[in-house]
Amino acid sequence: MHSIRRFLGIGLLLAVGGGMLLTSAATYFVVRHEVEERFDAQLSHSARLLRAMITAPLDAGEDPRAALARRLQLQDYLGLEAGIHGHHYETKIAFQVLSEGGDVLFRSIGAPERAFGDLALGFANQVHAERQWRIFRIHDERAGLWLLVGERSDVRGEIVHELAEVALLANALGLPALVALIWAVLHFGLRPLLRISHSIAGRAADRLEPIDAHGLPRELAGVVEELNRLLGRLDAAIERERRFTADAAHELRTPLAVLRVQAQNAAALDDPQARGQALAQLTRAVDRAAHLVDQLLTLARLEPGSDGIERHAVDLARVAREQTAQLAPMALRKGQEIILDIAADSERAGELRVLATEAALCALLRNLIDNAIRYAPESGEVRVRLARAAGAADGAGRVLLSVCDDGPGVGPELRERIFERFYQQAPGKGQGAGLGLSIVARIAELYGADISAENGAGGGLCVAVHLPAAEPGPRAGAGPGAGLVNAERHGAG
Repeated sequence: MHSIRRFLGIGLLLAVGGGMLLTSAATYFVVRHEVEERFDAQLSHSARLLRAMITAPLDAGEDPRAALARRLQLQDYLGLEAGIHGHHYETKIAFQVLSEGGDVLFRSIGAPERAFGDLALGFANQVHAERQWRIFRIHDERAGLWLLVGERSDVRGEIVHELAEVALLANALGLPALVALIWAVLHFGLRPLLRISHSIAGRAADRLEPIDAHGLPRELAGVVEELNRLLGRLDAAIERERRFTADAAHELRTPLAVLRVQAQNAAALDDPQARGQALAQLTRAVDRAAHLVDQLLTLARLEPGSDGIERHAVDLARVAREQTAQLAPMALRKGQEIILDIAADSERAGELRVLATEAALCALLRNLIDNAIRYAPESGEVRVRLARAAGAADGAGRVLLSVCDDGPGVGPELRERIFERFYQQAPGKGQGAGLGLSIVARIAELYGADISAENGAGGGLCVAVHLPAAEPGPRAGAGPGAGLVNAERHGAG
């Protein structure tokens, strides 16, 4: 398993170790350059000092060659084989004094008998006695002399190498301390993460309270905040499922008990006519139970949050025609009539297209019409109306869908409660389960629709849903006469 501690530890060690190597290499080259510059400056200074001593004015009557020999007794000090042992970093210098023709007039101990190199001004590198020398050449025109001062290069190399060794040794000795420091920093830096891990690992499956984010670093606080939001959503979802399961179990208990009693009664009857009536009642009870189960399943599918809900343009008029036609037999059994009223100009302009899915609109219309049919009286009327809504409060286009019946209506104090689950104004009267309008309210919530309920002018309940409209456009399959009929009737009439 991947470990953040191991990854950071190895990564930091490699990064710091690589940085130390690069720094050491850069230090080596910089020190070598500075040492070369420093020793070249000393070499130039020694040559100029030697020239000044050689070309100093002679005493009266002094032989020039004898004076020069006397002055060059400095060779005992400057020579490589001097008897006095100095510091091991002491520069090993040799010199030559040459004539204009290149003849060696004088030289120090250890200097070659011939010229170090060409007679040219400045620095040069020469090999003498299998050793590398750094030569500086200077010319005195007044005295007609060339002065060549040389220094063994191994002294410079010794200094540079020893400095590099000291730096590498310091890095090598400091590496264990650096490893310990990195481990300590990682240990204390990852403690908040370990605390969160232990807090989550020690929880039971039903413990969904938020994780304590007090004292956490800023980088972890955001993660814990999002995790707490997820736990909150999960807790709410589990609570909804628990409540839904309890409600469903409560609502299914009574229909199943009724089915059991009616089945036992039908089995106990000997009279064929009475048995037929009992079986008919049993069939109606089965239909009611099946309707309840269907509504429960629909509501269960609508329970999750609205994130990622699919939306596209759907022709509401077409869906309304299909649903009224499918529910017409149900109205016909009660002698009722379903009237579909569509604004002809809105449909012709393509203004009855809404942003939703066809399945959601089918469930919405089916439950609204089914509820109206169940609570409307015998030989009553259910009116479905579609129109473009004008002047939406948020500036967005809306399509009005209203379903009205001519039943007893609902009192003002109960109009909000009719959208609650399993609420029935008159239990048993409408043969419903109290889920139809709650499904409608849930669909409206998912798709950003507004829903309201009012009693109609002539009595009965009218539920209005304002759905978000899609951009108007030509309807598929629309012909010259499409949408001119503004009312369609289904059922008895």
